[in-house]
Amino acid sequence: MTENILIKPKFPRDLFDAIDMPIFIHDAQDRLLFVNHTYCEAANVTEANALGKPYWDILPLGDGPIYDYTAIQQENNANRYQIELNIGKKYFLAKRYIVRDIEGKILYFLCIL
Repeated sequence: MTENILIKPKFPRDLFDAIDMPIFIHDAQDRLLFVNHTYCEAANVTEANALGKPYWDILPLGDGPIYDYTAIQQENNANRYQIELNIGKKYFLAKRYIVRDIEGKILYFLCIL
């Protein structure tokens, strides 16, 4: 008898933690819903201390959203954006993917730095 060695990932945690780029998911009010391990390391914060806060309070630091939501919501067919950020001595290429429901309403944003 052989032992079953298939290991099922704790999706999405294991999958996102395997990626060496900061990843976060936020809602339409910019509150963090999910952060991967690399994001926590880059921001020097625990997941528990990050979740529920506006992403710009954690990483990338700023005074507000890095994207223009009015423009995003007016472009219903656009589901991804990218922008270059210079924050302190670090440069980021921020890519944002919009997750919508079947009617096109924005559910949340997946961001990769």
